[in-house]
Amino acid sequence: MIKMYRFEYTGTHHSPKSFLSRVWHFAYADKTIINGKIVFDDGKLTGCNELEETEKANKTIHKVIYN
Repeated sequence: MIKMYRFEYTGTHHSPKSFLSRVWHFAYADKTIINGKIVFDDGKLTGCNELEETEKANKTIHKVIYN
């Protein structure tokens, strides 16, 4: 789901082609629903602690690069 009233999408109500090109460029969804469950809402993943997962990923990347 994408909120159409953002500044980035100005004028896209009149041109579907323009909307598609801008969605591709900005690539931001406001809400993502999979199998009826909201998994991404207002810029945040709903099923995990993003900070914790980011820290784990950064530690793993550090191990791969420096070990």
